[in-house]
Amino acid sequence: MGLMKSPNLARPDDVYEALIALQEGCDEAEALKRYGKLIVCLANHIGDEGVVFEALDIAKG
Repeated sequence: MGLMKSPNLARPDDVYEALIALQEGCDEAEALKRYGKLIVCLANHIGDEGVVFEALDIAKG
């Protein structure tokens, strides 16, 4: 199964707000570190390298 590209969150606004809150009170370096940890956690949860690489390609634009 490839990367799901259609909306799939029950509460996307809440998730968006939590992502923004993750960087609050941080300098840029700390915010990037937190986002890096989040990305590694989510990639591990996905567990499918092909899907992770597909998401990386989309992120690159």
